[in-house]
Amino acid sequence: MPDRKLARVLTLRDGAELRTIGDAAALIEERFRGTASWGALETTLVLLERAAQSGELSDVRAATAALEGTLLQSQMLGPIDEQR
Repeated sequence: MPDRKLARVLTLRDGAELRTIGDAAALIEERFRGTASWGALETTLVLLERAAQSGELSDVRAATAALEGTLLQSQMLGPIDEQR
């Protein structure tokens, strides 16, 4: 399965950039391993998997938006003005 691009690049507070679904998956594995059940994270994972499998633009956009929301909630995302 190809490593599909996110709908837009997301820049973390530490300056790291998430460009692909693979980048997002690696970040989630590294930073959220062992996290207790969290609805936003679970939804993000489902949407990322769907986007990776389908490649449909609507799925990629939904996954990117969910990832952005999860990262905002966890205070990992850089300033929003820089994201767009």
